Formats: sequence, structure tokens, C-alpha cells
Amino acid sequence: MLPFLYQRALKLTRTDARNRHTSSMNESAAPPRTTRWRIAVGLAFAFSSVVGSTLFSPIAGGPALEASSLRTLGDPMAGAEGRGSSSTPDAPARSLADPLPDPDLSAMEEAISFYRGVVSDGGWDTVPDGPILDPGDRSPRIALVRARLVASGHVSELLPPDGSELYDEALVDGVREFQRTHGLDVDARIGPATLAALNIPAERRLQQLLVNRERQRSFTGEPGDHPGDHYVLVNVPNFKVHIVDQGEESLRLRAIVGQPSRPTPVLSARMTYLVLAPFWHVPPGIAARDQLPRIQADPEHIARERMVLLDQATAARIDPYSVEWGELTGSEFNRRYRLRQEPGGHNAMGHVKFMFPNPNNVYLHDTPNRELFDRTRRDFSSGCVRVDQALELLEHFLRHEPTWSPTRIAEVIRLGVERNVPLSTPYQVYIEYWTAFVGDDGTLQFREDIYNRDARAWATLSRGGEIRDLAWSPAPDPLDIDGSCPVPGLGSTEELGGS
Repeated sequence: MLPFLYQRALKLTRTDARNRHTSSMNESAAPPRTTRWRIAVGLAFAFSSVVGSTLFSPIAGGPALEASSLRTLGDPMAGAEGRGSSSTPDAPARSLADPLPDPDLSAMEEAISFYRGVVSDGGWDTVPDGPILDPGDRSPRIALVRARLVASGHVSELLPPDGSELYDEALVDGVREFQRTHGLDVDARIGPATLAALNIPAERRLQQLLVNRERQRSFTGEPGDHPGDHYVLVNVPNFKVHIVDQGEESLRLRAIVGQPSRPTPVLSARMTYLVLAPFWHVPPGIAARDQLPRIQADPEHIARERMVLLDQATAARIDPYSVEWGELTGSEFNRRYRLRQEPGGHNAMGHVKFMFPNPNNVYLHDTPNRELFDRTRRDFSSGCVRVDQALELLEHFLRHEPTWSPTRIAEVIRLGVERNVPLSTPYQVYIEYWTAFVGDDGTLQFREDIYNRDARAWATLSRGGEIRDLAWSPAPDPLDIDGSCPVPGLGSTEELGGS
């Protein structure tokens, strides 16, 4: 229903664009472009306001391993790490707020057409800074907010019956819908983050759409192509992981991605195996930059984090108190030693990592730091992708592996014995950077450009640059050769500096 209404609204805008000048001279002509857009979007929004908070269960990608999940079988760390969830592995939560990006670019083309019309009509005015606006407040700024949301189709009425300065229920609904489609906290408060998104000019939004059309074109390929029967899609700016089987989304999970200083790369690779109860072999770069200063401040840090210090040449264990840490440099540390963290619930990898060999040496993995998934913006890692509900994802990937029952998986985790598990059904993994996309529910979505790539990509595109120029990824750090990517301090919140 929503996709149809969205497409209908966009088709109306194209018709009006052709008749824009005529309609301005003819009182009996069709309503202006923005009015007709509001009519159809208003219908779609009326529907979404009823079901927007409802959780939808995706079509399962296959039968569950057993009737009970790993949690009910006694996952040894489930209680301690807060792995509980309102959704089960058979029916993971999906909401309208974060739809699966639609690989069909026709809807994106329609959105571009609409925004061309918005830009040609002069865009929208800036809403001035000021105090946070809450529902029920009165302010001259409210009229500007309302006009701004009318221009983008999030509000269907220009003036409420009782005055333009009241933050009324109609505008509350529009603000919530705007926040939902821009990856913001959906709280109806018009604060700094919402105001910043409102004040991005229409011209920049159009540029964003054009850039992301090219990014997504490189994903979809030629008309008729599709990304495969089984694939994993990670959209970095959306902090989401989508699992798709036979064209249907099976799982949608929250993700933590790389910090701007250590960005998650754009890539495509094949997931062929996973690792249960993994060690964390601390890569040289992280050992030198992050761990060595901590050890120099307190050698007990190694034991506290359940690490072992190994001789680089012989792999023999070294007593940390036998080392003269003093002025030891990072390069000297890496020449003589290496660090390894033992398996278990404390491990930076969590209980499982999902492997897809690639030049950037990144992968998906579990994490013991559950609280970070509650943040709206989740760019906290050193490049790899941390996955919420990783054990549910593990069950999904092993659903056709009869030898890997939840009981056996739980036992391997409990014993802390690292084990490689090949996948009989490999998955293609796509890590993408899409700051604008149309979801499979028909909603146009924008996300914050967390790595500040859009302006550079637009400059490339406007010069006639090729698509590959837009899928920029950092070269792998030669010091991080084993691809282990937790943040400094194993992901502790004190290191993140985020809000």
C-alpha cells in the first residue's frame, strides 16, 4: 500500500511539472505541484501513522534449527550481557522506520524528479536557531517549520485552523515522520539534530539523491540484474544489516560501524564461514596505538582484559611484569610481542565472527558491549561491523546445518574452543554507503553523511567521473593485517566520545 501511494504521489509531481506554468494562469487547473504531492503523501502518511509503531515479522529464510533458541538452551553469557530481545530468531523485529533499500532504481528516479521540481520552485527557507520546540509550544519559528515540511511532503496543511504559530498535532505527526525518514530520534522535539536536517538545502538533497543513484546503480548493475539469492547488505550511514533470502528480507539488525577516523569500507565479498568462540588476535596497529599506552599505565590491563602476551617469534607466553615497559615504542612492541585475547563473553569479538575474506580485512562480529546499540548514531568501531543479536544471525546462517544444533553451538561457546564452521549456503556481503535511498515500503530516506563523502562524490560526478570514483574506501592499514577491528579499549563507552 505504501509503495503504491508513494509512486502515485511522485507520478503526480511529474504531471504537474509539465503543466506548472499553465496551471498558474488557469484557476480551474489542477492544484499546484506541492498540493498534489501532499494529497498522495498525506494518504501514505495516514496509513503509516497507524502502523508505524507496529513490528512486522519477516518471512523466515528457512526453518529454525529447533523450536527453542540459543537463549533458552542456556547461552552461557546471555544473562550477563543482556542478549534478551522482544523478538525471536524466527520473527525478528522490522519497522517502517528502517526499510530495506529497494534495488529497483525507478523509485529513486521519481524522487529525483520531485526534488528537481522543489529546487526549481526555490527550495525552502531556513528555520532559525532557537530553543528546542516541543509539542504545544507557540513560536514564530513554527510557521517556518510547517512550510518546510509542506515543501518536502511531510505535512499536508500549510496553516492549522487555530494559527500558524502553534505546534499542533498535525505538525507533530509531520515532524515524527520527518525524523523517521531521516534516521533521527523520533521524539517530535525540534532540537539541534532535527533542525540541522531540516535546514539542509533542497539543492543539496537533490545532489545527494543523484550521488546515491550512482552508488546504487553500481550495486544493482544492469537492468534485470540482482544482487543474488542470498546476500547481506550493510548500509553504513543507516547502521543496519539486512539479510535477504530469495528476494525476501529475513533479518534486519542494528549495526555499529567504523568511526570517521577508521571508516568501514565499501566492498563486496563472499561469506563462506564463521568462527565460533573466536580469539581476538590484536592487530599490530591497534596494539601500538591503543593497547600499549594502557599497558604502560597499568600492566594489570593485560590480565584484566583476559589477554595473554606472546613472544612474536616463538609464540611463548610472556609474563607482563617481566617486561620493561618504560619508553617501549609501538614499533618495538610489535617487533618483540603480540597480544591475544581469549575466547569468552569478555572477548571483543563476542561469541562469533562472520568471515568474508577481503583486502580490507574487515568482517561482521558479535560484541560484549550491548548498550551501544541503543544509540541512534553508531559509528564506534575501528572498521569492522558489530551486529546486534549476533547469535540469532548465527542460527539463521546455520539453519540448514543439522550437525550444528543450538545445543552444540552453546556447548562450543561454553567451552571457549575456537571453531571454524563452513557455510553450505554462502552469502554475498555488500557493504554500501548510501545516504539517500527509497525503501521497499516506498518511503524516501535520508541519512547523515557520517564520513563526509557526499560533497567529494558530487564533485566527481559533476565532472563526469566514473561510478567507481564514488565507492571510495580507505586502503587497509598495513599494521592491521589480521583484520581485527574493535575500538580502543575493547569498545568501552569511555573511549567513544559520542553523544
